Amino acid sequence: MAVEKTSTHDFNQIICNVDGVVITGWAVDGGVTFEMGGDIAEHEIGADGGVHVNRTNDKRVLATIALAQNTEGAAYLGGLLNLQEITPGEIKKVSFYLRNFVSGEVVRSPDAFFTVRPNPNQESGKTNRDFVLLLPYAADKILWK
Repeated sequence: MAVEKTSTHDFNQIICNVDGVVITGWAVDGGVTFEMGGDIAEHEIGADGGVHVNRTNDKRVLATIALAQNTEGAAYLGGLLNLQEITPGEIKKVSFYLRNFVSGEVVRSPDAFFTVRPNPNQESGKTNRDFVLLLPYAADKILWK
């Protein structure tokens, strides 16, 4: 299943809100990148040579938020990630909202989940923290312009 890169946003042109808080502290090359969870359809060739096409109905979107490591935004998202990990029982969800004022694109998901813990980098020139959120049904909620 191929993962398609759909859009990368310039952080100067967007507002990104996670669980009710506007995210700040973007990395120098930061922003929010979206990747669709899978293809729209899958296909295979049958024994008779016929092509069979099946819709996947995959509505997942992965949002990667690139922040500078020592910022309020990174600390806030790190706290939400920690809370998701330590809360017993059901996995704690957060909400996600992004709007690009230049293109008019909107991505929203009332249910979002952290999928990857950002790697701490102590190398010169590598000070980003990439937070990856799964937006389970966001493909239906993206307003492309």
